[in-house]
Amino acid sequence: MKKEMKLKKFLSACQNISFAPKAFMRYFIIIILLLLLSFANASAAEKQNFFITTGPEVTEENFQRFVFFFSVDSIYNDKLFVRIFDADFGGELDLGYKDSKVRYLVYGGGNIKQNLRGIEEPLPEQSPLASLELGENPFYDSHWRNIAALNPVDGRLLPDGRVLFQLVVDGISGPGSNKFQVFISADETNNIAIPGLRLFSPAVNVQVPDAPSLNTEIRFIVPATSNSLNITNFDADTVNYGGRISFSSPFRPKVPLNASEDKAIKFTRVPLLDKEKGNTAAVLLSSVKVNYVQLWLEDDQGKEIPLELPPFLAPANHVPKPKVRVKPLAACNEAVLDAFRSVDKDDEHLAFQWRFKDGSIATGNRITHDFQQPGKYTVALTVQDDSGFVANQAHLDVPVIINAPPTARINAPVSAAPGEKVRFDSSASVDVDGKIIRYRWFFGKDRKGKQDKSPVRKHSFARPGLYQVRLLVEDDGPGLCTTDQADHSILVNAAPLAKFTFKQVVAPGEEVLLDAGESLDSDGSITAYRWDFGEKGKQGEPKSGETVRHTWQQPGVYTVRLQVEDDSDLSNSTNEAVGTIIINAAPEPVITTSSVVAAAGVPVSFSAEKSRDADGGISAYTWDFGDGATGQSKQVRHAYAEPGLYTVRLTAVDDSGVGNAEQFCDQAVRIKLRRCR
Repeated sequence: MKKEMKLKKFLSACQNISFAPKAFMRYFIIIILLLLLSFANASAAEKQNFFITTGPEVTEENFQRFVFFFSVDSIYNDKLFVRIFDADFGGELDLGYKDSKVRYLVYGGGNIKQNLRGIEEPLPEQSPLASLELGENPFYDSHWRNIAALNPVDGRLLPDGRVLFQLVVDGISGPGSNKFQVFISADETNNIAIPGLRLFSPAVNVQVPDAPSLNTEIRFIVPATSNSLNITNFDADTVNYGGRISFSSPFRPKVPLNASEDKAIKFTRVPLLDKEKGNTAAVLLSSVKVNYVQLWLEDDQGKEIPLELPPFLAPANHVPKPKVRVKPLAACNEAVLDAFRSVDKDDEHLAFQWRFKDGSIATGNRITHDFQQPGKYTVALTVQDDSGFVANQAHLDVPVIINAPPTARINAPVSAAPGEKVRFDSSASVDVDGKIIRYRWFFGKDRKGKQDKSPVRKHSFARPGLYQVRLLVEDDGPGLCTTDQADHSILVNAAPLAKFTFKQVVAPGEEVLLDAGESLDSDGSITAYRWDFGEKGKQGEPKSGETVRHTWQQPGVYTVRLQVEDDSDLSNSTNEAVGTIIINAAPEPVITTSSVVAAAGVPVSFSAEKSRDADGGISAYTWDFGDGATGQSKQVRHAYAEPGLYTVRLTAVDDSGVGNAEQFCDQAVRIKLRRCR
């Protein structure tokens, strides 16, 4: 309305001025363009939040003093610039500013006065670090300007290692209302954020923009020890200006507050949830037309709660709506938690956090989690959008049931005669959270199995051998993990099992321990062990015993045979095990060289190509050139700096890893003094 009146006055004045038509039109167009540009800038500014101070002649809406505090970490060494947008009393943004003045005072060190609220309270006696008094001043109007440049050492050092300053903005004369913004910058010409800087106030005088689609959020940290908050607002006047005022937290998006009427105060006590204590919360001003509001907060002991500034402003936000499906997996304690179908009305990016009983956290809209053991669980899901609001989360407790599978048990003999009916009993199988409804038996190579409702089944085996019997039980639980299996081995008149262990690759002359301790007889005991070492003559004479030692002197591949005999005295009372041992043949390194006599500084080629390993491969070549230099390849070149007689050593290592795996050979090389012609 104010801009429209100015434009009408201007047009009316133009009607009374005599210009030549062309000159008039030229000046008229230029001035109109300047006015439109000014209106556009003002319109953009009106879509923002502004702080408010009023002159002392504004008695009904007393916003005469606004006290700010700001702090930085003491390790910050650069200057801080206090920048104010539209610092003067005048111009398009301010109202009734004639004969009005505003004063900006910056304090630090011992000059800070913590309990400085009303205009009637005296200012600190000490001089401020910076002071500026303005009426209408075009230089400051609708621009960001510096009012102070501060050194961190001038602030008050707090016990937490931060440095504190105070900014006091007072309306000192006139009937005007001054709208302004504050930014504490690292740069004197641009608004550059200072890492870790906090700007806050015990009470906020704010004008919300004339944009009902935008919400204003004034944040604070909820005291960890307080059980409730006392939230007071002055002059919200939602009756005339519309909108709502509410308490907002990550766990409750909009708790209505009592909105004050025009030039009145309203108080609301907000009981706190335990999970809100110590976290960030906010007072939310939503769907409000342009209006002034004053806010201040106290804990349940009456202590002021600092309000974080500047206020956050963004389009109205809707919290996400989580939708979850739980899908059990075949791995008994695992399940897929799928929140892919969760929606956000504002089409914002969603982040998902799953919090489990064991304290672990997972992220993503679809996860797999191992619950470690069966039971009933509650998974806390938080779905968060990227709107930037405090209340940008939705919380959902997701119930998950992990079925306890049954436990299958078989009671049956371990041996039997051919054709004998053997009783297999699974009566000891149990299901702790339900009942077993099916039993299926698999005998030997039978893949289909035989199903029973009874836990007992009889079966006979026609031929001797070791048979595996598998029982599969199924319970009445949900999900995929409803079965368990048990295995049972039965020996039908089997011969003893011969088995021995030994070191399979050794060097000639190395003593080898051969151990038949793993040999067994399922239906009796082993009475004899006989060894054949695959050698002829006295060296290869057989030995007896469960463990024996033997030495092979010559490289080669030898077959070792162990025969065990049980106590059954039957035709199948013996059994044999065969093993192969390799007596490693050492590698044979061979050096070939381009010349055994060379001049100093002239490269000499060395090759290990003719080296060989009879029973494997050479895995490494190492060269020592006798002058401190070394090489690693099969083929190398080396130039000697000084004349003399050198011994070149080639070391070859085969792939056996035994005692004779490494061998070397030497080659003499004579290096002569290089003569120039």
